Amino acid sequence: MVALILSTFADSLLAEGDLFNAITEYKRMLYEGRGDSSLILLRVGYAHYLRRKYDRAAYYFSLAREYVPEAKYLQAASLILGRDREVALEILEGDTSGTAKLLRGLAFIALGRYARAEAVFDSLGYRPPIRGNREIYIAASYLLPGSGHLLIGRYSEGLKTFAANLLSFAGAYYLLKRGLYYDLLMYVPIVLLRFYEGGVARVRKHLYDDDMRVVRALADSLVSEGVGWR
Repeated sequence: MVALILSTFADSLLAEGDLFNAITEYKRMLYEGRGDSSLILLRVGYAHYLRRKYDRAAYYFSLAREYVPEAKYLQAASLILGRDREVALEILEGDTSGTAKLLRGLAFIALGRYARAEAVFDSLGYRPPIRGNREIYIAASYLLPGSGHLLIGRYSEGLKTFAANLLSFAGAYYLLKRGLYYDLLMYVPIVLLRFYEGGVARVRKHLYDDDMRVVRALADSLVSEGVGWR
């Protein structure tokens, strides 16, 4: 998007990873009117982005849009990672460029709207490395506790989940066999469902976290290229 040249003290700080001081120096440059305002705003936004302060990054990228209209893509990427996905979709509305479509697809993934995301990526002829058929992993976890973890490659956690559920079911069977119905009534929601539903919830979280790692990697690449940082 923009070719920037490493030429200032602030750039050096940014290159060294001293993000806080880089931001301070860039702001000083803005205040003193030194340098190109659009490039400085992009750099400030990028520094905040690297700090994972996505709301601040989105703010500075939005200011840069006055000079560089394409900065809206950087703003949208920041909003997607900062959990303002609906706002990102509003910014991208009506834009038919490949970059806008990619970002819309990422926003839909982050929102859990996988069918919408798939339709967008199909129009690009691109398939991001995320898992399909999430229902299979969830259903497997309900049918056999721990199996969902195994299917997504979390073997140790899957075996532990299976063992914990096996013990909890054994405890419920023991209480039932002894006729301790009141104890069983207390046991089921406190112990049994904790392990059973907890295992399913962890599979859901792992699937979402794995998807968000893909979203973050693609967003990082787009923002780095868009700012012109190498």
